[in-house]
Amino acid sequence: MRLAAVHHALATLRRHGVELTAGRCIDVGGTRRVHLETDRPVPRDRTRWWKDLVLAALGEPIPPPRKEVVIADNPLLAYLPGIEFLDGGFTVADLGTSCDIQGDLLREEDVAPLQGRYQLTLSFDTLEHVPDPFAFCRNLVRITCPGGHVYVSTVFCWEHHPAPADYFRFSPDGLRQCFAGTEAEVLECGWDVPGISVFALVRRPRSAAPEAGSTGGDPRDAFLARVVRGQSFADVGGLWGTVSEKVSVAHQHGARELTMIDIVPPDHELWAAFEDRRHRLGLPEVRCLSGDIIRLANGPEPPVFDVVHCSGVLYHLPNPMAFLAAMRKVTRRHLVLSSSVTATRLENAHGRLEVPRSAALFVPALRGRERDIVRGHWQPLVGQGAIGLTSDLERWHPEDYVPWWWLPTPDALRALCECAGFRCLDEAPYWENHAYTLLLERQD
Repeated sequence: MRLAAVHHALATLRRHGVELTAGRCIDVGGTRRVHLETDRPVPRDRTRWWKDLVLAALGEPIPPPRKEVVIADNPLLAYLPGIEFLDGGFTVADLGTSCDIQGDLLREEDVAPLQGRYQLTLSFDTLEHVPDPFAFCRNLVRITCPGGHVYVSTVFCWEHHPAPADYFRFSPDGLRQCFAGTEAEVLECGWDVPGISVFALVRRPRSAAPEAGSTGGDPRDAFLARVVRGQSFADVGGLWGTVSEKVSVAHQHGARELTMIDIVPPDHELWAAFEDRRHRLGLPEVRCLSGDIIRLANGPEPPVFDVVHCSGVLYHLPNPMAFLAAMRKVTRRHLVLSSSVTATRLENAHGRLEVPRSAALFVPALRGRERDIVRGHWQPLVGQGAIGLTSDLERWHPEDYVPWWWLPTPDALRALCECAGFRCLDEAPYWENHAYTLLLERQD
């Protein structure tokens, strides 16, 4: 791994406005400890000194001095502390280090579980070591979520360095060609060190879906398409805005029974608006349940559905664990759950706020500068409409489900669901990384 390549990658990502801590990140071919080429030149020995003298006398170019190579912590850890590492096992064994995932990006069984998972996918000095660079680059894009970015750095003029094999060298045109058969857009491709090494930054289009061809781009729709066919389905909290409901999506993908559950009273105009939409779309009869999902789930005969969808509810509830426990009671197989989330770094004119990946912001506790930073981050998106977050709330009441109570990180949201008795099968951000959706499986 070359330190210069890491610095070039960070500068390129920032130049293109890529938020480094917006979501999950992976280094494919990376480990926690690496052979690192530093910025420090190796002193010239007598042999090298004479070679350079002869080249100068002949008018030939003198190669740049070699850089010192050390075994060190992966420098990405300093900038992306939550980064995950995928390695085939060679470096792990060679250095006695560790990775988060041991696998091969050319094996479908290793790629499929990671599909659409990462907001930022990195790969440094690995492409030259894989026997099929075209499939490797396709799979880099596959494991990246819609709207996410892939950054690859590899070598052009470099000595033979098997690890365990060394197959290829790439010019900028050659590296660009590796992504020609993918859906990704090449944002920039060129030399990171002229004549020595190359890089490419590509973006997976937002219109891409976690399952190719299954939906028009909403990861919630893509997840429903994978699990809802022939199943009973319920949409919890889907009345708000009417057009945000997922009953029609479930019907489109073959659900056998449809139910809408919402807390608004039966005579509320939103129920009438939903019924009008059902008729316009030609949907079959939909069972409608008015009530608090926590009370329904804890009643004497709670309704149970094979597949449940719920978006935009969790962060409005003062007790998200009680809500998730209720969702487990009404879910027989799969839950597609979405929530607004916070990035791990918020930065604007009010300052910078670092949020641990394991944390959730409790909105009533925000004060002073922290509140100003969070409010300044969300106001361009929601205006004054986020009660308690972007507009003041005089009094917080535990029975009030209108304010924004919580903003978990994606990692905290996933952990909440796992603690409630679900297993995460897949996940993806949407709404410009301000919301996150999980495909969950109920665990007995």
